[in-house]
Amino acid sequence: VNDIWHGLAGRYDGTVEIYETDFMKLLERTRKALPKVKFVVCEPFVLKCGAVTDKWFPEFDKYRASARKVSDEHGAVFVPFQSMFDEAVKIAPPNHWAGDGVHPSQYGAALMANFWLKAVSSALSGSSDQTAQTCVLSARERAVQGGLDRCGGRGTFFISESNHFFEKSKTR
Repeated sequence: VNDIWHGLAGRYDGTVEIYETDFMKLLERTRKALPKVKFVVCEPFVLKCGAVTDKWFPEFDKYRASARKVSDEHGAVFVPFQSMFDEAVKIAPPNHWAGDGVHPSQYGAALMANFWLKAVSSALSGSSDQTAQTCVLSARERAVQGGLDRCGGRGTFFISESNHFFEKSKTR
């Protein structure tokens, strides 16, 4: 994300190829030092608000594809945060999740934490559910059942959703 942001501001001249090469080398060095390590690669994400404009695309999508490639080549758990936020903006506007389009708000961070835990635990248990849709749609259903309107209580709800997952995981 910073590669594009700083590149658009003229303060960085990196490329997707440099990003991918450096990322691959980092994971290779890490695997060499820690042969039994299990990697988790989180997909770069942005929301179209704040600093994020159409100028970010399609270049940003190339970084996302590169992260996926690195993850696949190293057998990592891949956490598709962009897919998660694509679902989340169906519930609340992009600036609710990340005011500047890049840095998550407390609500975006809570959603990410819950999603990360579900993605990693699903991968470790061998489950292949549609984590992004499941996580966000489950949150939407609970909000409706709890009588929450589209604005009031949503942030608390997602924090509560995350805590619910922690309680559930302790009983395993």
